[in-house]
Amino acid sequence: AGIVAGVSRVLADHGVLITDLRGESRPVAESGTLLYTLNLRMRVPASCPMPALHAGLEKAASHLSIEVSLEPGGG
Repeated sequence: AGIVAGVSRVLADHGVLITDLRGESRPVAESGTLLYTLNLRMRVPASCPMPALHAGLEKAASHLSIEVSLEPGGG
């Protein structure tokens, strides 16, 4: 599975609703190597245990050889 599919599967397994998803590739200034960035907005249900969601995303990240970070959204 690809990056979007792998991350989306984890979120769906935890009942998370993706409300916006944007991906882009651009070259890193120093090396010219392409860096893929996936930004998404999501609604996490109150019933979702955040430690389990973090663990699931970290496991997917390891499998996909990517880094994952979560930031609280506003509004």
